[in-house]
Amino acid sequence: MRRSHTYSGHIWLPLILVFVLWTDWSGRLDGLKNLVIEQRMAMRERAATGDIIHVKIDGKSLDQVGVWPWPRSKTAEIVERLLGSGAGSIVLDLDFSSVSNPEDDLALSRVLEAADGGVILPVGTRNFGTAREPPV
Repeated sequence: MRRSHTYSGHIWLPLILVFVLWTDWSGRLDGLKNLVIEQRMAMRERAATGDIIHVKIDGKSLDQVGVWPWPRSKTAEIVERLLGSGAGSIVLDLDFSSVSNPEDDLALSRVLEAADGGVILPVGTRNFGTAREPPV
């Protein structure tokens, strides 16, 4: 006598779950995730408030400062000016991977402490502790 095998979802569900997780971890779903995020953000459009200031280095600012790597005391000066102008939050898109000196580090540290959490620093700088060429 032969048994008839009926397959229910409890066999296929773990296989599908593993496939979806593997696809996600391998980065194959990044495009779809980005599309979903874009669509979600488009549904919640709001006018810019001007409360968030984004600071980054460009060619013009490098010419004005005249030195690379950009000194942390210069960053402290900029943050201090922005805070004095009423900036709500400041996002620093700067490269802190170069070795600095204690005086500049202390100046930046004091300004960041005075900002009381209102300054967002970059995370995940590659080649930490080694000097790199300025951005082009």
